[in-house]
Amino acid sequence: MSRQYRVVDHILECLGDIGVGHIFGVDGANIEDLYDAAYRHPGITAVVAKHEFSAATMADGYSRSGAGLGVVAATSGGGR
Repeated sequence: MSRQYRVVDHILECLGDIGVGHIFGVDGANIEDLYDAAYRHPGITAVVAKHEFSAATMADGYSRSGAGLGVVAATSGGGR
């Protein structure tokens, strides 16, 4: 049986097309499909942090170092 092409697959394909190699973020109920798709995408590595600020700092450092575009993915939830 073939896998279905999902919206998250399309998102990662588009990110890969513009040269994104890493996605930094936190895991959560509404974003698990993105990390699942990233695991299967050959050119993108998902880095999971424990906190949104940590993920943003990782993406910022990644970008400032010249390694590539810093991308942060976060799930929905309480925030202020």
